[in-house]
Amino acid sequence: MSDQEDIITAQIWALVREYLQQATPEALHVYAARSNYDDNDKGLRLLIDNPKLDRGTALLLFWYLGADYHARRTVEELEGDELAADDLIQLVQARFMGGFYTDSNIFFSPRHSDLRPDDYESDGPIKREIPAIMYLPTDGLTNVDLDDSNYDEGLPLPVVHRIFALLD
Repeated sequence: MSDQEDIITAQIWALVREYLQQATPEALHVYAARSNYDDNDKGLRLLIDNPKLDRGTALLLFWYLGADYHARRTVEELEGDELAADDLIQLVQARFMGGFYTDSNIFFSPRHSDLRPDDYESDGPIKREIPAIMYLPTDGLTNVDLDDSNYDEGLPLPVVHRIFALLD
């Protein structure tokens, strides 16, 4: 990467960080649900490390990071990026169960989401147990529209336009 590319990348992450720090719980939920998980460790980590993150969003992250896929493999069977994702899954689980995330206003049901607990059932049995609480819906009353056309890759369009302007 050239120095100019490094500068632009840093500016993009500054915009994303600024947005995530001031975003509403509902907007963070949209980001968690619709951002690209393949190359977004920084953004996801900002969510995971935020004690104000809603429990519904934390649970969504747990399943969207691939908890079912990872539970059907031993750590030794994981490779490369899978290991990093597994670390994030374990961190979210520990924090969820340990009370790090205390707000619970957003409803999320693992069994009725885009990535469900049984999505990788054909890969074989569970090798690493997932605690029962991680399968339960959260008790939040707010349903967040995850298909809001004012967002792209989990970011509101004004932020996306600022990012595109940096890339021009």
